Amino acid sequence: AVDPTVARLIMAALTTEPSLTSKTRLVVLSSHYELVDVADSVIGVSRGELTHYSDVKEYRASAGFFVAVQSGSKLSEEEEEEEEESGESGIIPGTDSKLSDQEAASATLYEPEVKRTGLLSLETYQGYLEAMAGSANKRWFAVLIGLMFGTEAFRIAVDVWIACWAQDSFELSTTQWGWGLLGLTVACCGCCLGRALVFMSMALEAARNIHARILTSVSSGSVPLFFDVVPVGRLMNGFSKDLDIIDTLLPFYLFEFLYEAIFMATSLLVMLCCAPLVIVVAFPAAYAFICIRRVYMGSSRELKRLESSSRSPVLSLLVEAIAGTSVI
Repeated sequence: AVDPTVARLIMAALTTEPSLTSKTRLVVLSSHYELVDVADSVIGVSRGELTHYSDVKEYRASAGFFVAVQSGSKLSEEEEEEEEESGESGIIPGTDSKLSDQEAASATLYEPEVKRTGLLSLETYQGYLEAMAGSANKRWFAVLIGLMFGTEAFRIAVDVWIACWAQDSFELSTTQWGWGLLGLTVACCGCCLGRALVFMSMALEAARNIHARILTSVSSGSVPLFFDVVPVGRLMNGFSKDLDIIDTLLPFYLFEFLYEAIFMATSLLVMLCCAPLVIVVAFPAAYAFICIRRVYMGSSRELKRLESSSRSPVLSLLVEAIAGTSVI
C-alpha cells in the first residue's frame, strides 16, 4: 500500500540486496498487481479463503481480473522458459538479478505515455464534430455553412451595390440607393451575428460533451488497472492544458478555417467571373500553398504532441513534492 515510486524502490532492494537474495521474501500486494509476474509462487486471499498457486501462470489462469495487469517490462515467453530452466528469477521483470541498485530502480511501474505520430485520423475529426452538435450535427452544420455563405454573399452584394450606385447603373433616387445599401448591410451583419452564435453554441456543447466523456471514463477506471499505472501528472495535464486547448484554441482555429475557406472560395469565384485568366495563376499558387502547409503542419503537429507529453512528468513531480512536504 505505497505509491508506485516507493514500490519500485522496494522491489529493487529485494532483488539486489545481498543479504536478502539468499532468503525467502514475502511481499503482500494490495495494489500494483503487475509485480505478481516476478513471484515464484502466489497465495491468493479472496473472501477470507487462502488459495495457493504453484506459479504465476496458474494464478493468472484462475484470477481473470488481474490478467489484464501487464508489467511495463514483462519477460517474453522465451525468456521466461530460460529462467525456469536455469532456476533463476529476478524481482524486476526483464532485468538481470545481478543489476546494480540504480539500474534496477530505473524500472518503472507506470505505463509509458504513448505519443501519437502521423496525421490525425478521420475518426478524430468525426468525433469532435459529433460532440459539437450530437445527433443533430448535420442539421446544425448545414445552418452554420449556410450563414457563412450568406454573410459572404451579402458582403459581395454590398460592394456591387456601391459600385452600381457610383456608376448610376439604375434609375434610382438617392434615398432608394441608401435604403438598399442599408438593407444589404443589416442582412450581412445579421448573418455574421447568427453564424457566431450558432458556432459558439456548438463549441460549448462540444466542450461539455468531451469533458463529460473523459470524466466518466476516468471515474470508471479501477485502481490496479488504471490509477496505479497512470501518473497523476498525466491526468492533471489532460484535465487542464489539453482541455483548455479543446475549449478555447480549437474552436477559434476551426472558425477561422471555415471563414477563410469560404472567403477564398467566394473571392475566387468573383475573380473568375470578372477575369477568367486568373485561373492560370490560381492553381499553381494553390499547389505551392498546399506543399508549404504540409511541411509546416507536420512539424507543428509533432511539436505540439511533444510539448503535451513532456508536461506530464513535470506535473507528476510537482504533485509528489507537494504530497511529501511534511516528510521533507
